[in-house]
Amino acid sequence: MTSQCKADVQTASAESVSLRGRDRYRRIARSALAALSQKFLTVTLGLVTVPVTINYLGKEQFGLWMLITSLVSWLQLSDVGVTGGLLNSIAEADGKDEREKISRYIKAALLFLSGVAGVVGVLAFIAAPLIPWSSVLSTDDATILNLAPYTFMASAAMYLITLPLTVAATTLRALQRGYIADWILTSGAVISALLLFLAVYAKLSVPYLVIAQSSGQLLAAMVMICMLARYVDNLSWSNLEFDKAVFRRVAHSSVPLVLLQVGGLLVNELIAVIVAQTESLRAVSDYYLLQRIYIFILTVGGGLILGFYPALREAFERHDYQWVKIATVRMIAIRVGGVTLVGLSLIFVGNYAIETVFGQALDEPFTTFGWLALIFCLSMNSLNTTLSDIMSRLDDIWFQVVLVAITAVLVLTGLWHMIPWFGLPGIYILMGGVTLPPIIVCSIRLMRKLNVK
Repeated sequence: MTSQCKADVQTASAESVSLRGRDRYRRIARSALAALSQKFLTVTLGLVTVPVTINYLGKEQFGLWMLITSLVSWLQLSDVGVTGGLLNSIAEADGKDEREKISRYIKAALLFLSGVAGVVGVLAFIAAPLIPWSSVLSTDDATILNLAPYTFMASAAMYLITLPLTVAATTLRALQRGYIADWILTSGAVISALLLFLAVYAKLSVPYLVIAQSSGQLLAAMVMICMLARYVDNLSWSNLEFDKAVFRRVAHSSVPLVLLQVGGLLVNELIAVIVAQTESLRAVSDYYLLQRIYIFILTVGGGLILGFYPALREAFERHDYQWVKIATVRMIAIRVGGVTLVGLSLIFVGNYAIETVFGQALDEPFTTFGWLALIFCLSMNSLNTTLSDIMSRLDDIWFQVVLVAITAVLVLTGLWHMIPWFGLPGIYILMGGVTLPPIIVCSIRLMRKLNVK
């Protein structure tokens, strides 16, 4: 090959990389817009549907619904990390141009999740009437106790029916088409709200309201399953078979991911218990209100960069490490900068926002110190989560399981001292501070991975 030919090939290769990089950013921008729209609509619908539902059901039956929703949320562990493993597997295959593997990954995950959903569903239906609901709910109200098992079964059934179908949304995100999934899910949220209003208008009981609210997301998942063949080559639902070798690749990522999920759930669920033990139930209520604000800001910040993750894996597999480095810096700037700026506004309007949105004020309004503690936690947690998610998407996960275990011990032991000393702000000081070691470790491992490569 002549020197001129080599120069032409290098030029063409550079142009191809540049075009691919711009295409990634276009898809990321679409995903960010769709994710923000979905979050905004979800919050808006919540502000409309929650008051209507509480007024119709009353506080006791609405509380029953929320408590059972919390119990059923533990069923998300039944996917044993397969959805996260599927995302990594598909993004890897896409980056290596091994697209023939993608349909096999999808089928293996779908069959596995269908089997898990069936087994867990049977166990849930057997357990529902056996659970000591009077002790769980701390009530002797016959109406509430009669509704409890049926509400539990309805909530569990809708979640488990939808579970296998989530492979469609995961696939679209892995192929950097998350904006399609978000727009469809947004439509599903609207349908859910309309069905919920119809159920209230028809004066149906709590189990039917649960089914109505969940139906929109189930329909959205079914739509995505039906349209998935447009984006995945050689995908056919007529010849479903479980490929153990293929599933092992998915499980390679899923096992450590589910351990991370368990660690996060344990910490989040036990914080409220420690608050009750060290302060009071009224303090738990205040913590719940603060967490609604905290999680909303954190989630919106995460939505801004959601489209980056599959693009990072695809670029990594194509050895476009320079793009990965630049994208990582931009992700951190967008997410951390965004949540910090929004958080700073809470110093001036935080207490007013809580009273306006939730209709009740904190027992002890947060001072500037309290809001600064929450902002500190928001910023540090955003940075830590971003780096952790990047490492997870690159299948560097097991070290994080150890870090999460250590962090959980530090948080759960430290809160017994921080809350009596600082009150609720102590939670955010501690939660923000313990993210520093994981941030340092993730940063070092990421830099080594990119530099070595």
